[in-house]
Amino acid sequence: MSNRHRRPPASRILAVLPAINRALALEVRRAGFAVQLTMAQFSALRLLANLDCSVTEIARTLNVALPTATRNVDALVNKGLAERLAHQIDRRHVIIRITCEGRQVEGHCRKQVEAYLANLLSEWPRERQDELARALEQILALSKEPREAEKV
Repeated sequence: MSNRHRRPPASRILAVLPAINRALALEVRRAGFAVQLTMAQFSALRLLANLDCSVTEIARTLNVALPTATRNVDALVNKGLAERLAHQIDRRHVIIRITCEGRQVEGHCRKQVEAYLANLLSEWPRERQDELARALEQILALSKEPREAEKV
């Protein structure tokens, strides 16, 4: 058994996640080259492709600071990929909505990144790919649960 596999699983996961994130970010930059899309902007665009929401909701959902979410939304608006709309009931609140161009860019980038991932996993049997997806989904769900120290 190699030394790499003697390390605890948490240590091994911690070692690979940043590299995987960098690889995915590079694919997003390649796919969104025409609009210079970053991974953070792509994440916000993916969220907006499913629902209109406030900058606060974007920050909370993506687990980023409000100023970070604001900068990403500003960039998307400046690129014509999203727009700000006054809330129908409370005009003080602003809703962010994806534009038609934003929907096209999001779809193109998502398909490119999904194709990249599918290619990486193509030599694995479908069952193993499904196991990986389930494991990552479970880690995500667990990461959203409050920790014991936060429950008090």
